[in-house]
Amino acid sequence: MEEKKEKNNVYIPVGVKVVHEPFKGYSEKALWRCGIACLIVSVFCFFLGLLIGEISYGMTIWIGMLLLCLLLFRENELNINIIDFIFIEIHFHRDQQEFNYEYENNYIDVEEMEEEE
Repeated sequence: MEEKKEKNNVYIPVGVKVVHEPFKGYSEKALWRCGIACLIVSVFCFFLGLLIGEISYGMTIWIGMLLLCLLLFRENELNINIIDFIFIEIHFHRDQQEFNYEYENNYIDVEEMEEEE
């Protein structure tokens, strides 16, 4: 007889985290990505502060950008962060087929006949 292959798929309900989270809402992968983004933002804001001549402007922008990075990489109960959601939307709209329909008026002759009367 044929042996049935057992599926290793396990149903995971919403709200149950599958990966270890060192901080609530941040998996290890998200923390690495957030750390790299924060490092890039820090270097950018440092040079921006030097370029402007006022370090306080660079520090203000730096604090705002760090908070934005923390917000963008935080995962919700579906384990999706805002950046992944944006990429999902982009791929979804790329995969959609576009059908450009043209409206054809079949009643042009009828309208012309009504105008003549």
